[in-house]
Amino acid sequence: MGEALAAGDSLIIFPEGARNLGDALLPFKSGPAYTFLLLKVEVMPP
Repeated sequence: MGEALAAGDSLIIFPEGARNLGDALLPFKSGPAYTFLLLKVEVMPP
């Protein structure tokens, strides 16, 4: 993931850990947040 970001690629992350067919959000997982902090990347919500 770090190599893709360094190359200028964009990533789409689902913080719920899965897609949801319903209208409600699923509980967020902590993995994406830890990854962004480790890689020191900017996060832009939609």
